[in-house]
Amino acid sequence: MYAGNMASSDKYENYFFYWLFPKTYTATEECSGDCPLIIYINGGPGSTSMNALFTENGPLRIKQTGENDSNGYEITYEPENAWSAAGDLLFIDQPVGTGWSYGSHAATSLDEIGSDFLTFLKNFYTEYPQYWDRELLLTGESFGGKYLSYAAASILDYNESASKTFNFNSLILSNPLVDVPMERINQQHLGYAIGLYDDW
Repeated sequence: MYAGNMASSDKYENYFFYWLFPKTYTATEECSGDCPLIIYINGGPGSTSMNALFTENGPLRIKQTGENDSNGYEITYEPENAWSAAGDLLFIDQPVGTGWSYGSHAATSLDEIGSDFLTFLKNFYTEYPQYWDRELLLTGESFGGKYLSYAAASILDYNESASKTFNFNSLILSNPLVDVPMERINQQHLGYAIGLYDDW
């Protein structure tokens, strides 16, 4: 596993925190170098992606081992049910000010968040060039639906004119907040469609 901070802006001293978990293999599997890079972010806004790493789809778990004191916890590595079984799994704290990401400027628009994501991704691929040829999947939850929509648009725009492009094919949003007023207005239709009630 690899972790650290990487520049996310060409204009400001901004850095996203990331934690990368290479694909976990069974004893009979071998790395063929073609597994996808899966990027996962939480939403919030302002919710660290370490929430997912430690409590949802990551390979690390925090366990209570004693009473409620500072020494009563341990971190265990449990890759069996982690998404790192499907590919290299990258958690990113973004935008600046989220989790362990920091910088001199906080983004003021979703367009800027998409641009910062692209800058981080280009720097990440420079540091880890093996990912240029691999499939890139973006996935996240909650307000991450907005973040990743803008990040995906930035990547696609970049790919139109870049000589070296990202192999970006998939955007997976889990319980996304994309258009909150419209989503709230239509919740009863979803409840009816999946059989939660017969009539409203």
